[in-house]
Amino acid sequence: MNENNKKTVLVIDDDDIIRNMMQSMLTRMWFQVIVAENGSRGIELAQGWDGDIHLAIMDLFLPDIRGDKVCPVVLEKHPAARVIMMSGYALENTDVLQTQVHGFLQKPCNYDELARAVENALD
Repeated sequence: MNENNKKTVLVIDDDDIIRNMMQSMLTRMWFQVIVAENGSRGIELAQGWDGDIHLAIMDLFLPDIRGDKVCPVVLEKHPAARVIMMSGYALENTDVLQTQVHGFLQKPCNYDELARAVENALD
C-alpha cells in the first residue's frame, strides 16, 4: 500500500509513552498517524485536517477535555470516522461509551489487542 492509500488515524493521549507506542504500532499496520497530546490539540488537528480521518483513538480521561466531549467535535468534521475510546482505568459505568464509539481499549494494550480493536472498528 502506498502513502496516498493509507487510512488516517488520529491518536489523542496525554501520556507520551502510550501516544508514541500507539503511533509506532499503527504505523506498522500501514496507517498514517497524527497525534495530539490533549483534547484541545486533538480538536484543533481534526478541524484543520483536510483529508479524511478514518479512525480516532482517544483517552477517555484527558487532563483538559474528556474524550467523550472531544468525540462529537471530531465527528462533526469527520462524520464517517470510527472512534475507539481507551483508558487506564477500569470502567464501572459504560454509559460514557456513546453510541458513536466503536470500541474500547484498556491501557496499556499490546499490538494484537490494538489490531483487533482497529479491525473491529473499521469493519
